[in-house]
Amino acid sequence: MIALLAASAAGTFVFDLVPKCEEPKPGAFGRALGWLMKRFTGGKGFERDERTRVDIANELTKAGFSRVETLEPGDVARAWGLPFADVATQQLVFVCHR
Repeated sequence: MIALLAASAAGTFVFDLVPKCEEPKPGAFGRALGWLMKRFTGGKGFERDERTRVDIANELTKAGFSRVETLEPGDVARAWGLPFADVATQQLVFVCHR
């Protein structure tokens, strides 16, 4: 779907994402949820995607975007008029240019 967007539309595609490899390891509660998930799914746990921000940006470039930027929300929050500009976040903003 992203490749179709990149090929057929002009403009900029912006989304936020926390790459799984950048998320903190689960604590006791998260491990308990993982155990329950495996118990109810016959051994399958939560999906983990180990792609980094660089891997994701490279895939978006291969899909047809000419340039992909990764921005920390705190660096652009005020300029973009985002709410809660002073609140720390794990989110990462991907800006994909056509």
